[in-house]
Amino acid sequence: MQNLSMNGSSLQMEIGNCPYHEYLLVLQPNADVNEKLLNIKEEFSQKFKIQSAQHSYSPIILASFFQFKMIENRLVNGLNTIAMGYHPFTISLKDYGSFPSHSYL
Repeated sequence: MQNLSMNGSSLQMEIGNCPYHEYLLVLQPNADVNEKLLNIKEEFSQKFKIQSAQHSYSPIILASFFQFKMIENRLVNGLNTIAMGYHPFTISLKDYGSFPSHSYL
Protein backbone atom coordinates (compact mmCIF):
# COMPACT_ATOMS: atom_id res chain seq x y z
CA MET A 1 0.00 0.00 0.00
CA GLN A 2 1.24 3.46 -0.84
CA ASN A 3 -0.63 6.72 -0.33
CA LEU A 4 1.53 9.67 -1.31
CA SER A 5 -0.46 12.84 -0.77
CA MET A 6 1.03 16.30 -1.31
CA ASN A 7 -2.00 18.23 -0.04
CA GLY A 8 -0.77 18.56 3.53
CA SER A 9 -1.90 15.17 4.83
CA SER A 10 0.68 12.75 6.11
CA LEU A 11 2.57 10.43 3.84
CA GLN A 12 1.36 6.87 4.39
CA MET A 13 3.17 3.77 3.24
CA GLU A 14 3.48 0.16 4.29
CA ILE A 15 6.39 -2.24 4.63
CA GLY A 16 5.02 -5.75 4.58
CA ASN A 17 2.00 -5.51 6.90
CA CYS A 18 3.44 -2.66 9.01
CA PRO A 19 2.18 0.77 7.92
CA TYR A 20 4.31 3.80 8.68
CA HIS A 21 3.81 7.55 8.44
CA GLU A 22 5.84 10.68 7.99
CA TYR A 23 5.94 12.89 11.08
CA LEU A 24 6.86 16.57 11.37
CA LEU A 25 7.93 18.07 14.69
CA VAL A 26 7.09 21.78 14.44
CA LEU A 27 6.93 24.97 16.46
CA GLN A 28 3.77 26.99 16.00
CA PRO A 29 4.43 30.76 16.07
CA ASN A 30 2.38 32.77 18.55
CA ALA A 31 -0.62 34.80 17.34
CA ASP A 32 1.33 38.05 16.76
CA VAL A 33 4.09 36.39 14.74
CA ASN A 34 1.57 34.27 12.85
CA GLU A 35 -0.43 37.39 11.93
CA LYS A 36 2.72 39.05 10.55
CA LEU A 37 3.55 35.91 8.56
CA LEU A 38 0.03 35.75 7.12
CA ASN A 39 0.29 39.40 6.04
CA ILE A 40 3.61 38.71 4.28
CA LYS A 41 2.10 35.66 2.61
CA GLU A 42 -0.91 37.72 1.49
CA GLU A 43 1.41 40.30 -0.12
CA PHE A 44 3.45 37.51 -1.75
CA SER A 45 0.29 35.82 -3.01
CA GLN A 46 -1.01 39.00 -4.60
CA LYS A 47 2.35 40.07 -6.06
CA PHE A 48 3.17 36.70 -7.65
CA LYS A 49 -0.40 35.43 -8.23
CA ILE A 50 0.09 32.31 -6.06
CA GLN A 51 -3.14 31.49 -4.24
CA SER A 52 -1.72 28.55 -2.27
CA ALA A 53 0.73 30.85 -0.44
CA GLN A 54 -2.10 32.98 0.87
CA HIS A 55 -3.60 30.50 3.33
CA SER A 56 -0.73 28.15 4.08
CA TYR A 57 0.31 27.11 7.57
CA SER A 58 3.40 28.83 9.07
CA PRO A 59 5.25 26.29 11.20
CA ILE A 60 8.94 26.15 11.99
CA ILE A 61 9.95 22.57 11.24
CA LEU A 62 12.34 21.06 13.78
CA ALA A 63 12.40 17.49 12.48
CA SER A 64 10.91 15.29 9.78
CA PHE A 65 11.03 11.51 10.10
CA PHE A 66 9.26 8.24 9.32
CA GLN A 67 8.02 5.85 12.01
CA PHE A 68 5.84 2.76 12.14
CA LYS A 69 2.22 3.60 12.94
CA MET A 70 2.14 1.05 15.78
CA ILE A 71 4.80 3.14 17.60
CA GLU A 72 2.75 6.37 17.43
CA ASN A 73 1.37 6.22 21.00
CA ARG A 74 4.86 5.62 22.41
CA LEU A 75 6.20 8.47 20.29
CA VAL A 76 3.53 10.92 21.47
CA ASN A 77 3.93 9.85 25.12
CA GLY A 78 7.70 10.25 24.87
CA LEU A 79 7.41 13.74 23.37
CA ASN A 80 4.90 14.73 26.07
CA THR A 81 7.26 13.47 28.78
CA ILE A 82 10.13 15.50 27.33
CA ALA A 83 7.94 18.61 26.95
CA MET A 84 6.79 18.46 30.59
CA GLY A 85 10.40 18.96 31.68
CA TYR A 86 10.73 22.36 29.97
CA HIS A 87 9.22 25.78 30.55
CA PRO A 88 8.02 27.86 27.59
CA PHE A 89 10.74 30.01 26.04
CA THR A 90 11.18 32.63 23.34
CA ILE A 91 13.14 32.00 20.15
CA SER A 92 14.48 34.77 17.94
CA LEU A 93 15.33 33.80 14.37
CA LYS A 94 17.96 35.56 12.30
CA ASP A 95 18.35 34.94 8.58
CA TYR A 96 15.71 32.20 8.66
CA GLY A 97 15.22 31.22 5.06
CA SER A 98 12.93 28.67 3.50
CA PHE A 99 12.70 25.07 2.45
CA PRO A 100 15.62 23.94 0.28
CA SER A 101 15.04 24.48 -3.43
CA HIS A 102 14.55 20.73 -3.98
CA SER A 103 11.52 20.57 -1.66
CA TYR A 104 8.06 20.27 -3.17
CA LEU A 105 4.99 21.07 -1.13
